[in-house]
Amino acid sequence: MHVMQSPDPVQVLHGVDVSGWQPPGKTDWQELAEDGVVFAFIKVSEGLTPNAAAPLHWRDARAAGVFVGGYHFASLKGPRKHQPREQATLACRQVEVLGGASLPLAIDIEWDAYKTRKAREADMGVNYAKFPAAAVCDFVAAFTDEAADLTGRCPVLYTGSSFWRHRMHKTDRFTHLPLWQAAYTGSTDEPDHEAVPQSMTPPWKR
Repeated sequence: MHVMQSPDPVQVLHGVDVSGWQPPGKTDWQELAEDGVVFAFIKVSEGLTPNAAAPLHWRDARAAGVFVGGYHFASLKGPRKHQPREQATLACRQVEVLGGASLPLAIDIEWDAYKTRKAREADMGVNYAKFPAAAVCDFVAAFTDEAADLTGRCPVLYTGSSFWRHRMHKTDRFTHLPLWQAAYTGSTDEPDHEAVPQSMTPPWKR
């Protein structure tokens, strides 16, 4: 993950994001900090479910002097797609319970996982009429509005180019939000640390 700041000269700050996939209590945050990691986004919730791995990650990251922020994986499955404000409230409450954050809350909105192709297509797959791009954008607007009201800070939007193109219809509705560009390398075991994502959309300047 790379965050670009101050265009002249360019400064690159290095960070990581973690969730339940990284075993809590076994991540060496001190080593990460010594390697130059200065910030971390930690998954605090998904849908209406808190992330059980968050408390240990949060504690250990802060103990190592790493700036922390929470991110929420937005669930667009079934009735969850009609509960953006409830999801935002949960995420904000989790950050508060964890002791607060240095960084603003991020909403992670991307392709959701379904057990079967049929389930995906029935909900929001090929049959987009059941939850069209306008509805997805309304979800993001409601979530980010609620998060801003609850925290007093502008949330961050995390998404990938394919989701933005196909499920958000290349919207320019959220250019007021900082963009965290998803850049998948195809490998979770050997991520490409040199892969700095390019802008996925004309609306965002950086």
